[in-house]
Amino acid sequence: MNTIIAYMTRHGATAECARLLAEKLNGPAELIDIAADRAKAITVPFQRVILGFPIYGGDVIQSREIKDFMLSNFQDMMRKRVGLYVCGLQEGPRSLEQLYKAFPEPLLKKSVAVDNFGGRIIRSQLGLWERLKLSSVTNVTTDHSTISLERIQAFADQMNRTDY
Repeated sequence: MNTIIAYMTRHGATAECARLLAEKLNGPAELIDIAADRAKAITVPFQRVILGFPIYGGDVIQSREIKDFMLSNFQDMMRKRVGLYVCGLQEGPRSLEQLYKAFPEPLLKKSVAVDNFGGRIIRSQLGLWERLKLSSVTNVTTDHSTISLERIQAFADQMNRTDY
């Protein structure tokens, strides 16, 4: 099956997870950075669509590019096998609450895989405002990663299943 993984990234963790996921999927996978590529209606030639977005300060980034992509592709995505993931440092049930708030309910119900892959902080990549906000919501003072290869593999396994 052909797959498109459309993602948005600020400092690269969501893109890294997209690359790791693409390696574990059966069949070819095309990666599209929604903001960098200004992607619009591009899901048509694909059987599977995976969307990935970062969480910053407890919220999924809600940019114009994401909204445009979702609007342009929503009807087509409702006919595909869909997977949704976020990348963020939050663990446990709250990590998925943010994901559920970010996506339309029909798309969530349609999705065969939904997860938080974890996040990554590289302090040298952060601006002053980001470092201040990070200090207010976490105790992270050094580079830190919670990216879970196990979650990425489990997500890929769900997307690779053929009994849907």
